Amino acid sequence: MKLNRILVFILIAILPLRSFCWGGEGHKLIGNVAWHYLNQGVKDSLQFYLGSVSLADAGLWMDEMRKNHEYDYMKPWHYINIEKGESYKPDTNQNVINEINKRIDHLKHRNLYSKGQVAVDIKILVHLCEDLHMPLHVGYASDTGGNAIHISFMGKPTTLHWAWDNDIMLQQHITADSCLALLATFPEQKIREARRTNVIAWMNESRSLLPNVYDYKGDTIDVAYADKNAPIIKLRLALAGLRLSELLNELFDTRKN
Repeated sequence: MKLNRILVFILIAILPLRSFCWGGEGHKLIGNVAWHYLNQGVKDSLQFYLGSVSLADAGLWMDEMRKNHEYDYMKPWHYINIEKGESYKPDTNQNVINEINKRIDHLKHRNLYSKGQVAVDIKILVHLCEDLHMPLHVGYASDTGGNAIHISFMGKPTTLHWAWDNDIMLQQHITADSCLALLATFPEQKIREARRTNVIAWMNESRSLLPNVYDYKGDTIDVAYADKNAPIIKLRLALAGLRLSELLNELFDTRKN
């Protein structure tokens, strides 16, 4: 029994280290949705730069680099902190908004950079656009975007951040196919509106969902909470894929450049 308590303590202690963004399955899901909507020429361009790395796997690169302390400078890029009651104010800080815009600018002028640097910029852009659609990436510094909130879900210790990143998605069986099926129900006008590239609007959408995230009592979230929020999570994943595809189509479609 004592050993079990120690193992639980260790698990809780390491959760914040892994709970920074959509779990690996979430990032891959978004990449697969985006790939579905890409023009063939854009797919060819991306594979020229990424080589054997798929778009779905490209979105995992920034998390994989967490193991290498040489990349610690990237850690603030995954999120932006805005305290409750405050609104976004443009600045020059390192955050997800500024880094997305920086990568967009690099890729617009990719002829100035090496093939390897362009590949890195693609991986960063993909990952951060995916992150921006998760509400707790535009959360509060006071609880480190939900990473400091330890809860129980389905009888297992987790954090509020990881529950939204990964646990609910898996428990509710949200997949790339189910996200594509959801988007297929959208009328064309809604698809056109959703596709619009507006990083600040994407951030504000995520921000507006924080009341739903924090709508629970005690230190446990239950199946009812998951059932209520699963449609929100599915929509955020679906929109992230759709919008990522639109952004990549704009940047890499030679017919437009």
